[in-house]
Amino acid sequence: MASLFAELAIILIVTFITSLIMNRIKQPLLVGYILTGVVAGPIFFNLLSNPESYEVFSHIGVAFLLFIVGLQLNFKLIKEVGTISLITGIGQIVFTTIFGVLLNLLLGMSWIPALLVAVALTFSSTIIIVKLLSDKKGLEQLYGKISLGFLLVQDVVAVIILMIIGTLSKGSGSWTLIVQTVVLGVICILGIFFGAKPFLSKLLKIITPFKELNFLFILAWCFGISILFEAIGFSLEIGALLAGIVLASTPYQQEISSRIKPLRDFFIILFFVFLGTQLIPAPDTAIVFGSEWSYIVQTLGPIAPQAIILSLFVLIGNPLIVLVLITFFGYSSRTGFLAGLTVSQISEFSIILVLLGQKAGLLSIHELSLVTLIAIITITGSTYLVVYGEKLYSLFGPLFKKLEKKKVKDSLQGIQGQKHDIGIFGYRRIGPHVLREIQHTGLTYLIVDQDPEIIRKLKKEHKEAIFGDVSNIEFLSEFDFKDMNMIISTIPDAIINRTILQNYKHLNPRGIIILTVEERHEAIELYELGADYVIVPHHLGASHLETLFKEFMDDHKRFEYEREKHLGELYEERNYH
Repeated sequence: MASLFAELAIILIVTFITSLIMNRIKQPLLVGYILTGVVAGPIFFNLLSNPESYEVFSHIGVAFLLFIVGLQLNFKLIKEVGTISLITGIGQIVFTTIFGVLLNLLLGMSWIPALLVAVALTFSSTIIIVKLLSDKKGLEQLYGKISLGFLLVQDVVAVIILMIIGTLSKGSGSWTLIVQTVVLGVICILGIFFGAKPFLSKLLKIITPFKELNFLFILAWCFGISILFEAIGFSLEIGALLAGIVLASTPYQQEISSRIKPLRDFFIILFFVFLGTQLIPAPDTAIVFGSEWSYIVQTLGPIAPQAIILSLFVLIGNPLIVLVLITFFGYSSRTGFLAGLTVSQISEFSIILVLLGQKAGLLSIHELSLVTLIAIITITGSTYLVVYGEKLYSLFGPLFKKLEKKKVKDSLQGIQGQKHDIGIFGYRRIGPHVLREIQHTGLTYLIVDQDPEIIRKLKKEHKEAIFGDVSNIEFLSEFDFKDMNMIISTIPDAIINRTILQNYKHLNPRGIIILTVEERHEAIELYELGADYVIVPHHLGASHLETLFKEFMDDHKRFEYEREKHLGELYEERNYH
């Protein structure tokens, strides 16, 4: 016991050091965890004297990970993000699987491994992408919303596939038994969901104020449902996933998730460390000191060409598939390009799928090592692709200009010869507020937005609107600014706004231009470049709150009026989000 505790302490110290290095070079910590496993494994320091104990830890980590994934599966979001996310998510999975199978067959795999590895290559890491998009403020942009939508679709498909593979891993040998097990699982889910949900809501309402009791219930529920589903033929991990899905429908979803996350993080670290120890199989004989790297080269050499080819397929092929799908449905190449970069890595689901496939006897350690190596390569590479997506688009964007030229001409053709007093660039966020005030003045206006769905809704309401991507220099060069007395950009992107400002002021120096940004320093920069006014949402919000406080702090009826007015505006705007 003391030896295990000492080993665990050393492993956590090494994990911290490697993770610190990953953090400094802007890489996800997951890569550091896997590298720790390689260092702690049998090739280098051989710190795991009892691998079975760490394997148990790893199973608990996967269970907790899938439990929280289940908690965060909000099926209403698929409807909210629109048809494009659903089509792109399913289309990307289908096309990646087809091309992946063909590529795997060419690389010498047999049919079953080729299919399972291809499916593993379709799933992208929601956790990593949300973190990267959050850091670069891409979650509120159109491509970010579409990306979150099809990542959710991927998660739902992954759940279904993991259920099937999990059934196979329990030894159900025929498709009839698999179907029976899945049907029984669905019946159990529906029974728990509809039968236990009222009881769960009441119980959680009682115990939520008591932190220790609430935490104990979450553990008991997760492990109890896991054991139940293992008993009917699924794996423990699938049971944990479904336990999370059932609790996701309760009002206490966020509370439960926050309670369990620290424990999940601890065990998931051990899962990826243990996975790293499995990346390179242990040698049959002891390795002479100094010959470790030659053994690694010798072991990984046979799979390295496959890993590189399949990693390039994920890093380049997956983004191209998404780009083609999104532009096919009328979105700009910039939106398609940036959204495509979010699928340029494989996810935790990919590794779990391969692990379950190995447990079911469908895959070997060869495929596990291959997919793990692909995960390291693609997660590392995609981090830079997503972070520097805008710069990459400026380099490769001209390759997609042929797609854009026809779009630009078609969208601008309908407004040739028309005069508009005000141009509104971007409608999703504060556009409805702006348009409401403009309509009161009787001035003519033109709305420009890069979301075809928004344009269709606006035209259905008989509002002057055209499709256009104002980040596209060609669009701005073709756009007639000269007769517009005012431009209002609601797009919170400093680079795009700088481009709009320079183009507009060049053609119409006396015109008024109002822009929107998120940060104070960006507003100052735009003012210095000649902007007439820059909207900074949090600054305006603070000013409005100050006005509310000063003018009618004691006037309850006025607050009720403001509340009803604001609520009505929010309901109206919901149609465009």
